[in-house]
Amino acid sequence: MCTEERDVTNVVSNVMPLEGYKVIDLSNMLTGPYCTRMLSDYGAEVIKVEPKTGDPARMHGPFLNDDPDSEKSGLFLFLNTNKRSITVDIETEEGQDVIRELVKDASIVVENFKPGYLESLGLGYDALSDINPNLVMTSITNFGQTGPYKDWEGVDLTIWAMGGAMKTSGNGDYEPLKMAGRIASFHVGSVASLATLTALWQAEFQDEGDHVDV
Repeated sequence: MCTEERDVTNVVSNVMPLEGYKVIDLSNMLTGPYCTRMLSDYGAEVIKVEPKTGDPARMHGPFLNDDPDSEKSGLFLFLNTNKRSITVDIETEEGQDVIRELVKDASIVVENFKPGYLESLGLGYDALSDINPNLVMTSITNFGQTGPYKDWEGVDLTIWAMGGAMKTSGNGDYEPLKMAGRIASFHVGSVASLATLTALWQAEFQDEGDHVDV
């Protein structure tokens, strides 16, 4: 047993682990925003880029007094705490230039569009990494960027069913059941944040970014 007295008053630092890192959040709804929410919790500066119509999550409850209001969505506020926000139409040349400018000094970009969409706008990983070679870009989709299912659409229920989790839920006398809420989407966001941090660590040591496919 150590009996030496030590001064521990300065052991706890006020510097957050991701302080000084900039994240460009191009995602919407749940998986991507939860990923970047976790990054912001650790001190990253997150800039959320919304379309002119706003993130669709703004119209998902709960709402105070059950009165729908795009500025008072409990889900949206939870997912986007600690973020800065701008509205950009990325389908216009002007909007694309804004994204390219933001990426110049960013460490991370997170998006959850369909595979190929950002590439069609000149904002895919290859194009953005030409601007910032150390950039880590995380793409979150239902079935990945490649493979036979990459263009399939899906929701939380789809992931539960195709992943086999529903087979283990519920009573054996009934049809498979999905757990309540959006647990699969939150879990994907958690995994995406971990994968993003792993790629960021690699980029720090190898001086080269990467494209994370979740």
